[in-house]
Amino acid sequence: MRHVLVIDDSTVIRKIVRRVLEAMDVEIIEASDVRQALAVCSLSMPDAIFVDASMPTLDGLRIPQETEAYTWRRPDQRPLFA
Repeated sequence: MRHVLVIDDSTVIRKIVRRVLEAMDVEIIEASDVRQALAVCSLSMPDAIFVDASMPTLDGLRIPQETEAYTWRRPDQRPLFA
């Protein structure tokens, strides 16, 4: 089963994305900010990451750079960012 991380500060948006992804038979992990998302990635890198580009605490566009440090565990399988 594929693992997808959804990062958005809006609970409503996370619920909408969850409903769409549930139909695709993937395991969904949610994070409400970038710091929480990085904690998830440090434990297990998801197959795909859906991220809100502008969030209040840390810019979501920094996720690819920030997660680079964790991909050494699976260098052949970097996540897809959307």
